[in-house]
Amino acid sequence: MSNKEYLESVKQFYEDRLKSQLKEKFRKCEGCKDDKQFIEEKGQLIYSCSKNGKAKDKCGLKMTINLAQYLYYPDMKQDVNKIMDGSMDLSLFDDMYTKEEIKIHNELIKENANVFKKCKKPFSEQNKLKARVTLIKKTHKDRIDMKIEQNILMNKLIKEEDEDKKQTIMKEYLQLNQQIKEDYQHLVKLNNPLHNFLVVENGSVTNHN
Repeated sequence: MSNKEYLESVKQFYEDRLKSQLKEKFRKCEGCKDDKQFIEEKGQLIYSCSKNGKAKDKCGLKMTINLAQYLYYPDMKQDVNKIMDGSMDLSLFDDMYTKEEIKIHNELIKENANVFKKCKKPFSEQNKLKARVTLIKKTHKDRIDMKIEQNILMNKLIKEEDEDKKQTIMKEYLQLNQQIKEDYQHLVKLNNPLHNFLVVENGSVTNHN
């Protein structure tokens, strides 16, 4: 199932629920005796025509949606760092810890390291971090180069006596100012807020009709 189909099914669930709450004619399917049921359970949405979610009436169970599972990257990173930073080699204290305790501790460290490694790449890709860093570095370098050019122009302006040439130099100086401003605005525009949620399990829909 595509993500589009999944999102459309979630949208239908909430839209049909709202309509059933607002107008009497939407509370039942034609020929059904019970009101439509919109059940929210942990990790799941159930859309049914019968109270028990079973095919007792004309329509019965319509749709079961298994919600997508998400991970909040900053919290995960913080938790992993706490474990990794506070970890120590318990095998050096084998007189204090059992082999089983040392094994469990090492497995915990390994699991957390794997989780972080697994999540780091998709987080970077969905936020285009490499492109962001490249753009920031380029914008910073270009700004330094243009500031240097402006200093050169300012020195020329101070020494220049011809008014026409002064006007030309000042125009170039102001053009660089404008370019610096536009580059910064472009940088801000492209560096949108980070998407901190990662999908760890895609949503799915089962249509029962």
